[in-house]
Amino acid sequence: MSADGRKLVALGEVPEEIITSTNFGASWTTQPGAPTLANPNEWGPVASSADGVKLIAAPYNGGLLFT
Repeated sequence: MSADGRKLVALGEVPEEIITSTNFGASWTTQPGAPTLANPNEWGPVASSADGVKLIAAPYNGGLLFT
């Protein structure tokens, strides 16, 4: 999450997708441009910069990072 908690990043339900919120989690949106993964390729760790502008995600079973 961003330092102020306003911007959040999380993993959606199956199919695995990266979702974000810009209003403290009140609503969620699928991250445009992020690949949607299906088993056995699931998203693993996700992280955000302090300002919430930059995101990074790694597939759980290895592979390319999404930024």
